[in-house]
Amino acid sequence: MPTAVTSTNNPLHNQLYEERLRTLVPLSEIEARARNLFLTIDSDKDHSIDAEDMANYLKANGIFFNRKDFQDFMKRYDTNNSGSLDWLEYVILVQLTQ
Repeated sequence: MPTAVTSTNNPLHNQLYEERLRTLVPLSEIEARARNLFLTIDSDKDHSIDAEDMANYLKANGIFFNRKDFQDFMKRYDTNNSGSLDWLEYVILVQLTQ
């Protein structure tokens, strides 16, 4: 059984985590793109996408939400109410928006 890998403040550890996340299982091209985008959006490398990560990514790509719409968007996909999107919540978001 694979061992769990968690985030730390160690950049090397986080790099190894990202490499492992990218290679855990063979991925289709779409899955690989989704995983790489998740890692890109997760700017603070805490292995989840919080509102700040998502807002920064969207803004950098010319996509703007008003505050209410953005809060509704995050609330809709943050099904465990953690305040961020974990990998599973992100996968659901990707699947529902294709």
